[in-house]
Amino acid sequence: MQPILRVFSFMKRKTWFALIVVIISAILDSAFTLFTPWIVKILINDVFYGKNYDIMILWLPIYVATGFCSAVFRFLQRYINEYVSQSLIFDLRNQLYSKIQKQSIDFFDRIETGQLISRGTSDVEAIRRLLSIGMRIFLRAIMLYIGIFISIGRMDWQLLLIVIGIAPVMFVVMFAYARRARPLMREIQNKFGDMNSVLAENVYGAQVVRAFAAEDFEIEKFESENQLYLDLNMRMARLRAFLTTIFPFVLGLGSFFLLYFGGKSVIAGDLLVGDLIAINAFLILLQMPTRFLSFAILHFQEGTA
Repeated sequence: MQPILRVFSFMKRKTWFALIVVIISAILDSAFTLFTPWIVKILINDVFYGKNYDIMILWLPIYVATGFCSAVFRFLQRYINEYVSQSLIFDLRNQLYSKIQKQSIDFFDRIETGQLISRGTSDVEAIRRLLSIGMRIFLRAIMLYIGIFISIGRMDWQLLLIVIGIAPVMFVVMFAYARRARPLMREIQNKFGDMNSVLAENVYGAQVVRAFAAEDFEIEKFESENQLYLDLNMRMARLRAFLTTIFPFVLGLGSFFLLYFGGKSVIAGDLLVGDLIAINAFLILLQMPTRFLSFAILHFQEGTA
């Protein structure tokens, strides 16, 4: 967390103001997203089952307007958040380059050129992704979680227990993923730096390589580093694939129990059909903040590795 707080120290007053706009846009976007299942609930209960077709003329335009407003605030938060991240990274790049220029000759003897290039390019880009994507989706995930739990609880607190029972399983999976992802991301970044070092040494020392006819040796050396880099990325891909496939399965299992017990409540007359459909829509919507949170964790691991 400390590296992220250090990055925020570069923020200027106008950047802080832009960040506040991003937070407000994220709140409003989440609110309009959560409002959609409520409209579906009203349409099913009051229009289709209640035969009150007059209110359909009112709620259908509201349904369309809700989607439009959500899209507008989503655009604002993405665009302005990108401005915040680019502004911070602009200052960070300048500070990093200035810091490198002030280092001693001994520093450049100890640190490989490829590692410096990697830190100044891929690592800075990882921080930018954390600020532009990770922070935004993390903020939306928290708001959607709170809104979904409150909405389901207001309709049926017993069905809320099913949803709450699913949440810990997903959190355990996410944190297990985070524990394995961070050291792996650090290995990937270090290996990328090693590969850059091999490339830089060969570019700068091309005449020496040719003088000793060492082209084949250097090619094998680079291929070896490249293979290790590929293997690390494939390990990361397996982790991501596991994370993105386990969540739909868990949510599908939760939807099964929700429809089973909710269906019994509908038959008994304790729950309206529109309420059950809206609760199931909220459960499906739960996949959105969960995936947001998983991607936010991934970007956090990349940005702080």
